[in-house]
Amino acid sequence: MNHSLLLLKFSLSEIKSACGPDWSLIKQTLPEGGTLENKEVVVNFLLKLYGTSILEIISFRELFLRTLHDNELKELAKNLNVKVSSDTPILIARVIASRPWGPSSKLLKVFKKIGFDESYLPLFKERFKATEHIEVFETPPELFEYQKEVMSELISSLNDSNDRVLVQLPTGSGKTRIMMEAIQQLTINSDSPFTVLWLAHSEELLEQAISTFKKVWAAKGTYSATLHRLYGHYNPNDLLFSNSIIFAGLQKISRLKVDDELFLEIKNNISLVVVDEAHKSLANTYERSISQLIENNNAKLVGVTATPGRSYDISPENRDFAKFFNDNLITPDLGEDPIKTLQDMEILATVNRKVIDTNIDIPDYEISSTTLKTLGRIKARNILLMNEIQLHSNEKRPTLVFSCSVEHSRLLATGLAQRGVSAAYVDYTKSPSSRRADIERFQNGEISVLINFGVLSTGFDAPEIQALIIARPTSSLILYSQMIGRGLRGLRVGGNKEVIVVDVKDNFSAYGDLDAMYGHFSGYWKN
Repeated sequence: MNHSLLLLKFSLSEIKSACGPDWSLIKQTLPEGGTLENKEVVVNFLLKLYGTSILEIISFRELFLRTLHDNELKELAKNLNVKVSSDTPILIARVIASRPWGPSSKLLKVFKKIGFDESYLPLFKERFKATEHIEVFETPPELFEYQKEVMSELISSLNDSNDRVLVQLPTGSGKTRIMMEAIQQLTINSDSPFTVLWLAHSEELLEQAISTFKKVWAAKGTYSATLHRLYGHYNPNDLLFSNSIIFAGLQKISRLKVDDELFLEIKNNISLVVVDEAHKSLANTYERSISQLIENNNAKLVGVTATPGRSYDISPENRDFAKFFNDNLITPDLGEDPIKTLQDMEILATVNRKVIDTNIDIPDYEISSTTLKTLGRIKARNILLMNEIQLHSNEKRPTLVFSCSVEHSRLLATGLAQRGVSAAYVDYTKSPSSRRADIERFQNGEISVLINFGVLSTGFDAPEIQALIIARPTSSLILYSQMIGRGLRGLRVGGNKEVIVVDVKDNFSAYGDLDAMYGHFSGYWKN
């Protein structure tokens, strides 16, 4: 079905109204000399901008419902038990469009009949099973020597009765692979059932870990292993927890009470708890839950985290990490300059850094969400950004952009679409299915630019990324490390020889210069 033909049945005024506050973003980002008076141009642009998420917008659902015949609308209202004060088609469509929208919505069949395929519908698709059995079949690449050394030291440390250990490596150096290799060895060498609880704060991180575990176990396991998913809607059979690996969300675990049957079943079975992105475990709620899980049951705790910067020194902000893990820190021996060593090995990509100085003065005393929203609305800054993004798009470089806010993501996507750049935005306001669809389109090369706010700083695997644009300022070593880490994979591990990192630099006169923070990463930059 040609969806543009459906929208062209309405006046330009009605289409503008359906856009709601997005229309102001569209006007703000209109290229010089551009016009919004051609209805066909506007419709095609909107369909490109919203893509498969257009039905998440109530006002557009209303317009598409109004394309039904009046009798069909009235019959639909009757079947849905919708009560309206008037039988005018517009009012009926408005009330029906306002009904809850989700996998169980009775409207899904209606929109499928109108002409929308499954990619537009919030259908719940069981992408994964709550419990899987992993067979043995193929061999992944050998570990690098430094990875073998870290794994060996970790296993020795745990076997020497160290209850808590923190494993810390540079961003992009293979932390997850090392941990899965260690888990495989600890499991097969155990004389008793060995159950591992792997904790992370996002679905993306958990699925990335699961993928790595499956590859390692398939190659080196000596029997069929069982893995469980315990995050989101997944609720595996806790009777099968013995001698398995449980991948759980920190949020889901933290909501369990210590006397809950599920919590007790996990606690009674686990031999090892691994916390991915260990800095997240220091949130009070998570720290308490983790401590309760390993209390009085002889379970070991391993934290895994990235090293922000060139050295392994414990900075003040990392001091609490080490303390929580009893000051047992394991790092690889990569010489005086670990980053250069990994780049010479082509495990990390060389970073070609570019700085865009906006000459914009921000008088705020902190980089707050309000500050970020203000930055995201500065037209001159956004023009600089879109010019830079378009440059990389024209050069056919898959580009990931970190924006200042939800509104900023949408504004940039809107402006780029008007320039003819194939871009999409992802943020926490979009449904998981829409986010996944946009991410897959980016990974498959259907779109060249993905603009993100608050979703893809960790657990996002797209080795084809050739340019990263850091459009949001931060003073956090950890956050900045995570952002540039999305593009650091080198040639020997399926990535690129070089990645371009563009830092957008604003003048925070009251807060202080952020150059000191960037200086921690100078070892990554290409001279």
